[in-house]
Amino acid sequence: MDGFYMTFKKYQKGQAIVYLIAFIGVISLAVAYALNSFEVVNEKTRLQNTVDAAYSVAMVEAKDLNFKAYTNRAMVANQVAIAQAVSVVSWIRFLELSTERIADITSWIPVVGAITSAIHAAVEAGKEGLEPAMQGMATLLDAWITILEKAQFCMHAATLVVADETLKDIVNKNDPDVDTSISLSDVYLVSEFANKHNSFTGRYDPDVVRKKSGGIKNYNRNKARMDSFRSITMNSVDGFFQRRDDDIPAIPKVNLLVFQAELRRGGATSLVGEGSHAQYGSWIAMDTLSVNTRT
Repeated sequence: MDGFYMTFKKYQKGQAIVYLIAFIGVISLAVAYALNSFEVVNEKTRLQNTVDAAYSVAMVEAKDLNFKAYTNRAMVANQVAIAQAVSVVSWIRFLELSTERIADITSWIPVVGAITSAIHAAVEAGKEGLEPAMQGMATLLDAWITILEKAQFCMHAATLVVADETLKDIVNKNDPDVDTSISLSDVYLVSEFANKHNSFTGRYDPDVVRKKSGGIKNYNRNKARMDSFRSITMNSVDGFFQRRDDDIPAIPKVNLLVFQAELRRGGATSLVGEGSHAQYGSWIAMDTLSVNTRT
């Protein structure tokens, strides 16, 4: 038994080293794979965070576009408010003049003349207070529109600076070792971004159309945009401001044999386009009272 045991023991000597080497090799490969996977995931996360800088710049640009959209709509709303003020002034002048004419015509009728004179005096007093208030409101609204225009210009210019700072800040926080040639401080990219930023939107001026300045191409471009703005604004007002032509229901038609007469009022408010005697881009309003006769 002793001889067999010694023989078996000698036969097994050194075999564990092979398995140990194989085991260490497998462990080494597993550790290397895990480290490599960690590096890949870490690099992917780092690059994703860095790429988020481009998204942040896009968000800055989007905020500028949203600001333009909101302020453009605010300008339309303020133009509509100016149209209301102009319409009210036109209407109160129409009432004052109409009641004055009616009071003159009926002055020889004792009771009726006194009533029409009192109505005219009341309308005249209302006109004296309302007209300056509406004119002041229109002036303030026009000034506010100018402020909105300047705010758009400032926001447009500031977007370039904010985009530059946003990109550099996010890149530096996520990857301080990133190649700085991809930042907006690079002259070429600054130029490209500025060109895209400035060409995507544009500023349009009614004075270019009024004065026909800047060449035919610039004139046509500004006129097309201003006419579009005029169309949007006119579609935003209600029917009273666009058209005030109808019969006066309180005063019936008068028929005397073959002679027929009726009172008609007419009026409208419009944002002046090209081809009018009034200044392009200004509001005009008209209200009239007429006697139409036919035989």
